[in-house]
Amino acid sequence: MIEQLPGWINLLFIATCLGTIFLFYLSNGQSILLTMLVTFWTVIHSVLAYTGFYQNMSAMPPRFALVLVPAIIFLVYSMLPKQLLRIHKHRDIRISTLLHIVRLPVELLLFQLFIHKMVPELMTFSCNF
Repeated sequence: MIEQLPGWINLLFIATCLGTIFLFYLSNGQSILLTMLVTFWTVIHSVLAYTGFYQNMSAMPPRFALVLVPAIIFLVYSMLPKQLLRIHKHRDIRISTLLHIVRLPVELLLFQLFIHKMVPELMTFSCNF
C-alpha cells in the first residue's frame, strides 16, 4: 500500500476489489472457475504493469496487445448465441446490472487520490473548491 495515503483509502480500495469480485461471482451463476480465471488474469496484468513490462514502447509486437487481444476474444465469445454458451444460462442480469455500482467507490477513490496528488485531475471529475 502507499504510505502517504490515509489508511481508510487503502481499506476502501481493498473492499471495492473484494466487493467487485463477489458481485461478479454472483452475477455469473456462482461460477468459481470463471471468477478465478478473471481474477488470475487481472493479477497477472497487475504484476506486469507494476514491473514496467508495458512501458517498453518499441517492443514488437506491441506489448499492449496482450491486454487488447484477449479482451476482444472474450467479447466476441460472450456475444455468441446463448445456445452455444453454457455460462449465459446462469447469468443473473439483475446482479450484473448491480455490479455497475462499483463505479461510485472507484470515482471516490480516484478523487481522493487526486486530492493527495497521486493522480492528475484529468482522471477524476472536476471540483471547484
